[in-house]
Amino acid sequence: GERVPAAISLGRRPTVYEAQPYRLLEVHLLDWEGDLYGEAAKVRFVDHLRDEAKFDSDDDLIAQMHRDCDEVRRILGS
Repeated sequence: GERVPAAISLGRRPTVYEAQPYRLLEVHLLDWEGDLYGEAAKVRFVDHLRDEAKFDSDDDLIAQMHRDCDEVRRILGS
């Protein structure tokens, strides 16, 4: 039952995949290291940052992800 702040993406990843037929839930645990493969997790949505967008490059996507993580830290006070 440990609670860990996270940035969550729910979508089709248009920057990486042109025609993804299904949505994928990705959870990035902030400031946490470890191996969770094969483990169960509960995810709770707290706020909505932005709509999904296609970026011109991987670098643009990564820069936005860093800004998103900073915004999550601000929202959660962590």
